[in-house]
Amino acid sequence: MEVRERVPVTSDAEIRIEENAGWQSPADGPGTEPHAPGTRLWRIEVPPRATAALDGGYVIRIPAGKALTGGNRRS
Repeated sequence: MEVRERVPVTSDAEIRIEENAGWQSPADGPGTEPHAPGTRLWRIEVPPRATAALDGGYVIRIPAGKALTGGNRRS
């Protein structure tokens, strides 16, 4: 089975995106399907009637000078 996830991408050098281990970037090259920036893949074998758990994620580190302050961030 192949599971695809997209991780945020930034061009700002001060903002860091730290990814949890366990996934990989897709191979790019001749004869491969193009992928959107930030695409990550898991490839696992799941036997019939079995289950599998994948644990991934990322943390976005924003410098204090660029962080939002006060107010409701959802509005």
